[in-house]
Amino acid sequence: MSLDKSSGKTRYVVGVDLGGTKISVARCRPTARGTRDAHRNCTRASEGADAVVGRIVASIEAVIAETSAQTGATRADFSASASARPVRSTGERGS
Repeated sequence: MSLDKSSGKTRYVVGVDLGGTKISVARCRPTARGTRDAHRNCTRASEGADAVVGRIVASIEAVIAETSAQTGATRADFSASASARPVRSTGERGS
């Protein structure tokens, strides 16, 4: 989280890490290390892209809801960041 100096409001970043075997979504502090409210799901790519995207969206919504309940933040107080790790066609983890 960080303080938006122009509005005086606390801002949050929702980070998404999409890997070959795991999806992690967490509330992050953009100006410091560390995360809060992490949600982890199996990627289960064999179920198809729509299913994977659905799990990502559900995890993002859960992190936003938990943060909002804890802090009173609104959806406008969040931004997002993402990363992905490639997976070889053999199903092995990427490097």
